[in-house]
Amino acid sequence: MTLITFRGVPWNAPYYERLGFRELAPAELTPGLAALWAAPGAGRRDGGSERVCMRRDIPPGTRPGADANP
Repeated sequence: MTLITFRGVPWNAPYYERLGFRELAPAELTPGLAALWAAPGAGRRDGGSERVCMRRDIPPGTRPGADANP
């Protein structure tokens, strides 16, 4: 599972880190995620340093929230 969010906003990147996401290195970006990152108007005001691409690995056969009460 991947996302692009703000690095320094406490309820963005730090929140996702607590949920098991980690920052992706540039070499780890998929072509689709790289295209979103590079798209004009993607919300980057400083060339991208205030934004971060993150990923959470999900084991096969599981899904987030599956252990929640039905």
